[in-house]
Amino acid sequence: MKVGIIGPAGSGKTTLFNALTGMDVQTAGGRKTHLAVVKVPDPRLEKVAETTKSEKIVPAEISFSDVAGGLGKPSKDRGIEPKLLNLMQAMEAFAMVVADFDEYVRPGDGEPDPYADAIELEADLVLADMVVIEEKLARMAKENATGIERDTLEKCRTHLEKELPLRTLDLNQDEVKAISSYGFLSLKKGVLIQNIGEGGLGKTHSEKIEEFAKTRQLRYMTITAKLQMEIAQMEPDERAEYIDAMELEGLALDRFIREVFSALDLICFFTVAGSSKEAHAWTIKRGATALEAAGRVHTDMQRGFIRAEVAGAEDFVALGGETEARQAGKIKSEGKEYIVQDGDVILFRFNV
Repeated sequence: MKVGIIGPAGSGKTTLFNALTGMDVQTAGGRKTHLAVVKVPDPRLEKVAETTKSEKIVPAEISFSDVAGGLGKPSKDRGIEPKLLNLMQAMEAFAMVVADFDEYVRPGDGEPDPYADAIELEADLVLADMVVIEEKLARMAKENATGIERDTLEKCRTHLEKELPLRTLDLNQDEVKAISSYGFLSLKKGVLIQNIGEGGLGKTHSEKIEEFAKTRQLRYMTITAKLQMEIAQMEPDERAEYIDAMELEGLALDRFIREVFSALDLICFFTVAGSSKEAHAWTIKRGATALEAAGRVHTDMQRGFIRAEVAGAEDFVALGGETEARQAGKIKSEGKEYIVQDGDVILFRFNV
């Protein structure tokens, strides 16, 4: 899963990146994109691995990109610079950061205004997509191109002209497929993050920005990025004591993962395979079938799918593993159309 961290200069993007990854990256002018891969903590996977005495544990992963300079302020003529646009189009979701702390100096009046920044940030995404669509439709007009791709782009342009992001546009599966190669920025799901100062901890914040996120189909959360960065860089024992002492909700990473999973409508399933018993977590869209899950693991499994033998992780662990769960009737044999549930432990039977 690839997540791009975007926001106005000085909003705390890199600080949030450090908080989520445990790194200690300095902004140094803010023109460098920082990358990091973080393993998704999941106690269920650890318990499955312990039950099966697995020698290797492979958690799900999130790749974070601290996008240099935010969006680079797209223009009506050129949009976003090509290199930056290509990077952002490759993201699956965005963490959209707006500042709400005293040290932040907002261009113009200088006072922090996270609601105004959220509106402007979303407008930048809309403008970037509009530039791409206008250029493509102009070329299509010269070529007299017709078909679902052009029709869908026209539909998208009409929606963007209303200053609304594409994620709020009702598109059917064929239309989504027709424009999937464009990687439109305002079509991406995401989390709107209000970066508050330590003085704002425990205080009630304006519901206006939260309502804005809801109408734009974004998840919303507040984070004290600077404090969370300091916590992420502590030793594990010290970190746990500090969180308890400060009565904090926990690590920013754990909270963010829950929000981004909700934004993308993702779940996790687990496999245990090989002579050395490798316990592996896989992410997949909620509502995916057993056949699709098999393809997530390996194309051969999907091609030669016979059946999926499924148990919930809780039953699998409580009963002591595959043999015991099977004897207790907790492992069910399912076909291609079985809808995978969050926390399923799956053994795929296939033949190629």
